[in-house]
Amino acid sequence: MKRRPRIYYTETDKALMWDRWQKGESLNSIARHFDRHHSAIALLYTALLPILFQQLMGLADSIKIIISVFLIAAVVLLALGLYVAAAAIIRKQPP
Repeated sequence: MKRRPRIYYTETDKALMWDRWQKGESLNSIARHFDRHHSAIALLYTALLPILFQQLMGLADSIKIIISVFLIAAVVLLALGLYVAAAAIIRKQPP
């Protein structure tokens, strides 16, 4: 079996790989585009992990904000429900 020649990926190739991966394509389909196996391009993504981590942390911050808003809304609704329930109990007591 003959060894394949090494490919030196250009910045354009790396950007194409990154875009396709962000769209949800598998490593196997991206590698087939470059006539390689998925393990040949998997190492390129290890160099991109710090960038991906930063993006995920930014996403985590926005998720934390969304969760906080929902928790505040839940507490307000719970308090409102308890107030309505307490008011109903007070109204039902005989004089």
